[in-house]
Amino acid sequence: MIGIFHGTRVIEFGQAIVGPWVSRMMASQGAEVIAMEIAQKQNFMRGSPLVGATRTHWPDYGMMRLCITLDLRHVEGRRIAKQLIKIADIFIENYSPDAITRFGLEEPAVRELNPGIIYIGAPAVGSYGPYRNFSAYGVAIQAMGGMNYLMGYPGEGAIGPTQARGDYAAGTYGALIAAAALDYRRRTNKGVHIELGQYEAMTTLLGTTILEYTANGRIPTRMGNRDPRAAPHGNYRCGGEDRWCAIAVFEDEEWRGFCQALGNPTWTKDPRFATLAGRKENEDELDHLVEEWTGNCDAWEVMYRMQSAGVPAGVVEKGSDSEEGRDVHLKRREYMEQSSHPEFGNCPSFPVPIRFSETRCRFGHAPAVGEHNQYVFKRLLGMSDEEIERLKKEKVI
Repeated sequence: MIGIFHGTRVIEFGQAIVGPWVSRMMASQGAEVIAMEIAQKQNFMRGSPLVGATRTHWPDYGMMRLCITLDLRHVEGRRIAKQLIKIADIFIENYSPDAITRFGLEEPAVRELNPGIIYIGAPAVGSYGPYRNFSAYGVAIQAMGGMNYLMGYPGEGAIGPTQARGDYAAGTYGALIAAAALDYRRRTNKGVHIELGQYEAMTTLLGTTILEYTANGRIPTRMGNRDPRAAPHGNYRCGGEDRWCAIAVFEDEEWRGFCQALGNPTWTKDPRFATLAGRKENEDELDHLVEEWTGNCDAWEVMYRMQSAGVPAGVVEKGSDSEEGRDVHLKRREYMEQSSHPEFGNCPSFPVPIRFSETRCRFGHAPAVGEHNQYVFKRLLGMSDEEIERLKKEKVI
């Protein structure tokens, strides 16, 4: 089946997650993605191992992309990059504005080479403004975007998520808007400059937080697992070691189902818990009573009983749950695949979580450094073997 990006050539000059995430999503739907890496300064995700593991994140982040080495600090490297841009449909970068200008790949320069190109820039905090050249990985962007302030428990310090949420948000937006940009170019014969400020993408993950202040004048505070519109609401300890189940009761009908799932114990008939307002007012006691019940049950039993009663609930999964939970469901939906990597062996792969009726996501291993130099330089750019050897000796490629 032909993917929605089939026939699209993408040149990606990315670092860390954002740029590669945009191109990974596009490659999974048929785009030919050529990732440029400086051999002496590779994408650090190649050498960023999972905690306590010897493998890196690269087999997943680098999937389905072609990789070339090209030193853009060298005049010859910049010349070759410009040749590639001339035959591309989309260019992706996520460097700071000053850094990308030093490489000669800022949007006006790229547009001059290829007027019809779709330029996707994803600087950490945008191309203009007082912070424009700030260096920022996910932890800083999440903090600046407000997420770290909101995560944690009342009276305790901010903690923030462990993964770079803003990177994935901006990367996903980039791939989706690229499809629209390609359609715009088809209709108008005009290229497009798309700017994805990761800082701004982060703020879209805050839910109603900003509106709470602008509309109601209230500054949201850390609430742990609670929600002002629901009770009970949180992760409740279950039987066994470190076993939990998340339960959320918003509607009166869900409350009745919740009580039924517990077998309608006497305390569920207490007038204090009859309304949401009453349950919120007495939430500490309510949570204690809920956990007295869940603590004597298996987490999976809690989830299934709640779901059978129409109450949203889910086991707090961890890696060892694969046989019983997450893996069995996602395998049934054919979401996870095994890809074979020449260095890492068989690796689980996670495609784009969007399904198309006419096409499936492609899979392919993450490339080694410079694995596709011959294909790109010789076949696409028509370089001779002698020229390629010369460029190798000069450490341009």
